[in-house]
Amino acid sequence: MGMPTFSKAGVTTWTAEKGESVPYSRTPIPRQVHTESEDGTDQVSNLGSLTYQIPLRFKNVSVSNYNDLVSFFSNALVNWSVNTFTYTDSASAGHTVRLAPLSFQYSVSANQVTVSMMLKET
Repeated sequence: MGMPTFSKAGVTTWTAEKGESVPYSRTPIPRQVHTESEDGTDQVSNLGSLTYQIPLRFKNVSVSNYNDLVSFFSNALVNWSVNTFTYTDSASAGHTVRLAPLSFQYSVSANQVTVSMMLKET
């Protein structure tokens, strides 16, 4: 099993120092819009096929590795949630994803960083 990576042509690949800290999961998310009519009737419109979300958490990340991760997302070719990139998980499976808006969170303790995020598979 390899270390998870984020990659994109023209951008320095980010490699996690350790594997993911949460069990790998791919949650199906229906692409639907829910509204309610004036009389209270639910109305649901299908917008297409399922999408998938991949929650990630990396614990005990060094400050240097964290800075490299921020540099990856800050690069104009990725630009946080704007463009897709490839997430290769610790089982070496590649996924075309983008960072879910407002999902990047971190905390620092004793020069170690915990990072969590949600990826949307496209």
